[in-house]
Amino acid sequence: MSAERSREVMRLYVEEVLGKGKVELLDDIADPDVVDHAAIRYGWRQGIDGWHDHVRHFLVGVSDLRVTLDNVVATRSRVVGVWTFTAVHSGLYIGIPATGRTITGTAASIFTLRDGKVVDYAVVSDHGAVRAQMGVDDPASAG
Repeated sequence: MSAERSREVMRLYVEEVLGKGKVELLDDIADPDVVDHAAIRYGWRQGIDGWHDHVRHFLVGVSDLRVTLDNVVATRSRVVGVWTFTAVHSGLYIGIPATGRTITGTAASIFTLRDGKVVDYAVVSDHGAVRAQMGVDDPASAG
């Protein structure tokens, strides 16, 4: 596969899956046995079902979501996408019940691809800054 395919997979994930809530597209861009490191960390199901859980956790915690893919660096087998979101915190998200506050966060999604499909997914995000925007006193205690 090409670096261009890697970039397209990241674009689909950020703009379509996250930005438009098209969670079913994960089945098109990921291997059924994809390793989602957040799903492991939070004790969610493994494989594609775990990634579905991960995305739904994000989407049910926010409304009026706007997502921007800020930067993409790709090879044929790896891609990193840095993206920013702004939303209203309207449901349980990162362990915090809805506050009704507008939150903005940045994340870096890191994919390893094989045969054009994501086989490994990790994300690094600024949960501490987002928790502070929610009014949580100790962002360092983020889980």
